[in-house]
Amino acid sequence: DAIDYDIEVEKTGGTAATAVVVTDALPPAGLVSPSVLDGGSDDAGLVTWTIPRIDPGPSVTVRVRATVDPLAVGGTVIANSAQAVANEIGTPQRSDDPDTAAPGDATTRTVNASEAFTGTVELFDATTNAPIVTPVVPRQRIRARVTFENGGNQVAQAVVLKVPVDPLRIVVDSTTGGGVIDQTGVRWDASQNPAFARMATGQGATVEFTGAIA
Repeated sequence: DAIDYDIEVEKTGGTAATAVVVTDALPPAGLVSPSVLDGGSDDAGLVTWTIPRIDPGPSVTVRVRATVDPLAVGGTVIANSAQAVANEIGTPQRSDDPDTAAPGDATTRTVNASEAFTGTVELFDATTNAPIVTPVVPRQRIRARVTFENGGNQVAQAVVLKVPVDPLRIVVDSTTGGGVIDQTGVRWDASQNPAFARMATGQGATVEFTGAIA
């Protein structure tokens, strides 16, 4: 998603303001890829507009659009404010959020995002590769395929997939995708599989483990 900031600059009083400089230091946490309109420039997130003259009366509007960082965690508060100076105004004048009663406060937006994984587990006979549709029997070799996907609207980082396996029922002896076997089951994470370091919306993985019925 993108956030559009419309910055209205108005000169009060009876005289004009000259050599007006409006700056907006976009917050580094939460926003990326700014697109500056109305003749402004961007220097590593510091957006600047120079307006030769603003007469009393109607305001002048300058605009910037920025994209919400795909890595921003849900609940992140993005606070942004601009300021203006001019030949006749030496003290920087801060912008104000018109949606709040407090004077001179930043405009804030809260990131609404979360990760939500869904998945399936399929069982196959490890010898014939046929899907298992009947009860298993002792010493039968089976293969479990686990498929999962991030269906949320937030990039998931440092993903860990844990499949509990009772060693008294199934003896796991091999995995795919860097799975680690321990006494409680099988675990996949970024230390063994780089794909688990970051999964965007719609991304996921398919991994397997094989073993024998005890």
